[in-house]
Amino acid sequence: MLATKYSVRKIIHIIVLTFLILSLCLISASAQPFQPGMVSFAQQIPEEIERIKIDPDELTRYMDQLIRERMHKYEVPSLSVSVVQDGKIIFAKGYGYADIEKTVPVDAEQTLFRICSVSKLFVWTAVMQLVEQNQLDLNANINTYLHDFQIPDTFAEPITLAHLLTHTAGFDKRDQKDIGNSIDEESTMKEFLKREMPKRVYPPGQIHIYSNYGTILAAYIIETVSGMPFNDYLEENIFAPLGMYRTTSRQTLPPNLSGDMAVGYYWQTGFPEGEPGEFEILTPSGGITSNAIDVAKFIIAHLGTEEVGSQPIIQSETMDLMHETHFRSDPRLPGYTYGFFETYRNGQRLIFHNGGSTQFSANVTLIPEQNIGLFEAYSGGKKGIGFLYGDFVDHYFSRTDVEVGQHEYFSSPDIQTFQGIYRTVQISRASFEKTIKFLDFGDKVTINADGTLTFHDSRWVRIEPMTFQKEGGTDLLVFRSMDSSLKDDIQYLFIDNEAFEKLKWYELWMFQFGLLAVCLLIFLAACFALPVTTLIERKHRIQPPTSQRFGVWLSWTVSLVNLTFLGFVSIQLFYAVFFGFSAIQKILFLLPLLSLLLSIISTVMLVLNLIKGKSAPSWKPTARTYIVLVAVAGFAFTWWLNYWNLLGFRF
Repeated sequence: MLATKYSVRKIIHIIVLTFLILSLCLISASAQPFQPGMVSFAQQIPEEIERIKIDPDELTRYMDQLIRERMHKYEVPSLSVSVVQDGKIIFAKGYGYADIEKTVPVDAEQTLFRICSVSKLFVWTAVMQLVEQNQLDLNANINTYLHDFQIPDTFAEPITLAHLLTHTAGFDKRDQKDIGNSIDEESTMKEFLKREMPKRVYPPGQIHIYSNYGTILAAYIIETVSGMPFNDYLEENIFAPLGMYRTTSRQTLPPNLSGDMAVGYYWQTGFPEGEPGEFEILTPSGGITSNAIDVAKFIIAHLGTEEVGSQPIIQSETMDLMHETHFRSDPRLPGYTYGFFETYRNGQRLIFHNGGSTQFSANVTLIPEQNIGLFEAYSGGKKGIGFLYGDFVDHYFSRTDVEVGQHEYFSSPDIQTFQGIYRTVQISRASFEKTIKFLDFGDKVTINADGTLTFHDSRWVRIEPMTFQKEGGTDLLVFRSMDSSLKDDIQYLFIDNEAFEKLKWYELWMFQFGLLAVCLLIFLAACFALPVTTLIERKHRIQPPTSQRFGVWLSWTVSLVNLTFLGFVSIQLFYAVFFGFSAIQKILFLLPLLSLLLSIISTVMLVLNLIKGKSAPSWKPTARTYIVLVAVAGFAFTWWLNYWNLLGFRF
C-alpha cells in the first residue's frame, strides 16, 4: 500500500515538474529588446586616397583569364560583366551561353538577366529623387504617406523613410510570397502590403533586418506621392533619361526584349537544368530585367562623373548623401548607406548591393573615391552571389601592412563569456519563416590557450574589453551585452556589416535535434504499440477499463496527429516560404492545437484515476506509462513547435 502511494506521488511529481520546465522554457525563449548602437564614423582608411587609372586593354586580358577560371571552378553557364571608370564603360563582355541547348552566346548588350535584389537600388534612387524635389521627407513618419492602411504604432518611435532605406525599420524578417510561378499570381502593392504586413519586432533605428517588405512599402509610397504606377515611374524617370532601353521592371517582357532573356539555370544531378523563369509577385524587391551595358549606365549616374543619357537623374549632392553611411551596428564597423551595403578592402571603401534567386544572381559594386564601378550577373553556378569584385579589388589595389592591436591576456572567467554559438539575426521572430534557419547550426566562438578567439576559421586578438581584431588583418569582431553594465552577459556579435545573436542552451542544434528525435521516437513507438497490444488483448480476451482504453486511444491520436503535422510541414514548408500556404493547408495548423488539447485531457484522466485509487477501476502500469510518455512528448513537441513559430497561425 505504501509503495502504491509512493508511486502515485512520484508520477504526479513528474507531470508537475514537466509542466514547470516547459513553462520556464517558453518564458525564457521570448524575444528581448535590442539595445541601440552608436552611429559614427570610425573605420580607419587612408586620409589621402591614391587614384588609379585602369588600362582597358590590361583589364580585358585580366578579366578574360579571371572569368574563365571562375566559371570553370564554379560551373557557371552564363555570365555578363561591365566595368566603368570616370563616366565611361571601359569593359563590357559576355561569357558562356545564354541558352546552352541552342548554343546562344552571352552578349553584354543583347543578353538579359534578372538582376534580383539589385533592383532595390532603383527603388532607393527613386526615393531620393522625390526627396530632392521636396515631395518626400526622409525623417517623416511613413504613415503620413499611407492613406489606405497604417503601420501599427507598436513602438513609440515612428518608422521613417530613412529607416526603410537602411533596413532598420524593425520589421520581422519575412520573405514569403515574393515569387510566383506565373504572371497570374501578381497582386497590387496595396493588397500585398496589407495582407503580408510583418510584425514590428524591434524599435526602428536599432538593428539592420533586411526587408523585402520595406522595399515594397517604399515603392508604394513612390506611387502614392508621384501619382504614377511604379513601373511607369521607373521608365519615365530613370530608364529613359539614362538610355536604359533594354531594361524593364515589367514581369511580362516587352516583345522587343522577350527573345533575349537568358535561360535561368540551377544545378540538378551534376548538370545545369533550365527553367522558363521566375516571376516576382511585386517588382520592387527583385523583379528588374537588364543587361551589363544598361546597368553600367546606372552605375555611371551614381558615380556622378558624367551625364549618361539626355539628362542627369539626380543631383550630385543628393547622390553623395545617398552614398554616405547612415547606420552602423557599432561605430568601428562598416555599415549601410541609403540603399547600399558598405565594406572596406585594401584601403578602399566599397559600397555594394547583390541579389540572387534560384536561377539568377547579380552584384553591383562601387568604389566612389576611385569613380569605379563593377556589375556582374550570371545564371546557375555553385558559388554565392558576386564572386568577381573581390579579385578585382585585390588585383588593382594592393594590400597594405596592418598593425595588429595590443594583445591583452585576460582571466579564464572573463573570456568564457565570449564563447558560444552565434546565429545571424536575419531570422524571423514572429512567423513560421523562422524554420528557414532550422538547419543553420550557427557559428562557433572558441577560446584558445593564449587568450585569443577563433571565429570563422580565423584567430582574433583582443584590443579592447569587448573588441577583437583579426590576426594580420583589419577586420574587427565586436561583442555587446544586452545591458552595457553587464559584461558577463554577452548577447550579440558584430563583424563587418553582419550581426549575430548568441544562442541559449535550448536553441543549440544538439538540444533542438535531440528533443525532436526523442519526441518522434515516442510518437512512432506509440503508434505501433497500441495496435499490437490491442490485438494481444483481444486474443486473450482481456477487457481493460473503459476509461483506460479511452485515455490510451487519446494518446495514440496525439502521436498520429503530431506525426501527420510534422510530415506535412516537412514536405510543404520550403515551398510555402516563397509561395505561402493555401487556405486548406492553413487549416492543418489546427492539428498541433488539437494535439495539445488531447494531451491535456489524457493527462487529467490519468491524474484523476490515480487520485481516486480503489474507488475507480485500476489502470495497468503499462497503460499509465504509455500515457505519461506520450503526454510528456506531446508537451515537449508543442514547446518545440512554439519555438519555431509553428504553433498557431503565424503566417
